[in-house]
Amino acid sequence: MRPETLFDRADADWPLFGLVDDVRPALAAILEGARPGALATLVAVDGPSPRPVGAQMAIAPDGKAAGCVSGGCVEGSVAIIGREVASQGAPRLVVFGAGSPYLDIKLVCGSRIEVFIERAAPEDETLRAVVEAREARRSMVRTVTRAGCAAVEPPDRRRGALAGVEGDVVWRRYDPPTRLMIFGGDPVALATAQLGLAAGMETILVRRLGPQSAPVNIADDYLAMAPDDALAETPPDAWTAIVTTTHDLDEDHECLERALPSPAFYVGALGSRRRLADRIAKLERAGLPWDAIRRLRAPVGMDIGAATPMEIALSILAEIVCAQRRAGA
Repeated sequence: MRPETLFDRADADWPLFGLVDDVRPALAAILEGARPGALATLVAVDGPSPRPVGAQMAIAPDGKAAGCVSGGCVEGSVAIIGREVASQGAPRLVVFGAGSPYLDIKLVCGSRIEVFIERAAPEDETLRAVVEAREARRSMVRTVTRAGCAAVEPPDRRRGALAGVEGDVVWRRYDPPTRLMIFGGDPVALATAQLGLAAGMETILVRRLGPQSAPVNIADDYLAMAPDDALAETPPDAWTAIVTTTHDLDEDHECLERALPSPAFYVGALGSRRRLADRIAKLERAGLPWDAIRRLRAPVGMDIGAATPMEIALSILAEIVCAQRRAGA
C-alpha cells in the first residue's frame, strides 16, 4: 500500500488499515505534520495471537490508523487511547484480555496482550531515525522507558524477538523492508512482482533491453538493464530475495553468479529440473564455491501443483516468506 493511501481510507467500512504491516511510511507522514500522533507496539502476548510481538499501529492526529496489533478486537480502543496519549504526552502500557481493566473488550482467542502506546511527535528525533534507517536500509533498535525517554542503538540480533519489555524499558528492532528483485519479463515475472508488491515487499523488476516504460502497478521500480549491472546498482543485502525467470540459461547464469555469493537470503531460478544439472555445472566452472551454489532454489517455488503464472508466483512468494522466517531476517 502506497504511503499516500495509508490513512485516507482508514474510516471505510472495511479495516483496510490492517493490511499495512510496516507502519514507518505512515509514521513519516505523522512526523511531517504539525500535530502529534501516536505509535502502538505489541510488546507481549500470552496465548495465541493473530499478530506477532512487534506488530505496530500508527495513529494519525485525527484518529485514523495504519497497521494493527490484533485481529481487529482492540484497534478501535487503541486508536482512542492513542489520541489521548498524543494529547497528554505520557506513554501507556495497556493490557487487553485476561487481567485487563477493559472488561468490555474481549479477545476471541482468549489471550492476554500488552500494547505500548506512545506519543509520535514531529520533534522526536529517535522516530525520525527509525524512518531514516528504513530509507538507508539499516537495522536498528529503538528503546523507550515508561516515562517516555527514547534512545536508539545498534541492532542486537541476540534478542531474538522483534520487540519486548526489559524492566522499565520497551524496545523494538527495525529492519529494512524485504526487497524482491525479479529478473525477467514473462507473465511469471510480472505476477511475482505484483504479488510481492501486494505483500508489502519493495519490488524491483529487471529486464535486459526492456521497454522504456514500466508495467503499470506491477513494481516499485523498473530497471531496463543487464542482471550484472542491476545487481551492481542495487547490491543485495540480508533482506533481499532474488528470482530469475528469464528462460535464458546464460542470462540466468549472469544473475546467479553474482547473486548466490551475496548476502541475499533467497535466490531462486525458474526452470525445469532437467536444466538444474547444467546450471550447477556452469556455476562450478565459474568458480563459485559449493556453499554458494547449494543456496540456489531451483525449480523455484513450493510444490503446490501450480500451473498458471499467478499460481507459480504464489508458490514463489510462499517459499520466500518461509525462507525469511527461518532465517530470522
